[in-house]
Amino acid sequence: MKRILALMMLLFVPALKANDIAPVDRHCDPAYLALDEHEKEFVLELDKLRKRLKLPPIRLCTKITEDCRRWSRHMNSVKQLYHGAPYENAARGCQDGRGTFQMWMNSPPHRAFLQSKSNNVFGIGRSDMWWTYRAAPDESSYAGGHRVHYSERTVTQTTQRTYTQQRPPRRPLQQAIRRLFR
Repeated sequence: MKRILALMMLLFVPALKANDIAPVDRHCDPAYLALDEHEKEFVLELDKLRKRLKLPPIRLCTKITEDCRRWSRHMNSVKQLYHGAPYENAARGCQDGRGTFQMWMNSPPHRAFLQSKSNNVFGIGRSDMWWTYRAAPDESSYAGGHRVHYSERTVTQTTQRTYTQQRPPRRPLQQAIRRLFR
């Protein structure tokens, strides 16, 4: 009887080949369920890409997604596109996830980051037409805090993940006095 059941299982249940990747069921993932419809579109496109390239599934991380959303909101508020970290893709201009995904796929460095074999966790966030995608090998290697320099101010993402402005530059007299007492 056991042999018959085993034989039926082999015949009727398709087995995965050694190089096949099991499909990802995102509908049970709370991090996926918290995304808006456009972010979900992007995630599904990323899953299709990784499956087509026979890469392992990449896990959606809530912490990274929160950082991505925060950075997208910041870019939207200052109306300028900035890369906040070396391990991210940033974009402006597409409302939907499919369009943003295609925009990054048409850019070789952005495409290479999306296709990276070393990344196992990621986050995606948007604010209107401002998008951020970040990925890392694992959650412990993801450094959430970073500093970005640009002309008007320095934005610091602290461990509490809030943005603060740098104090105004010192005046020449203050600088001269400080040099004297060093």
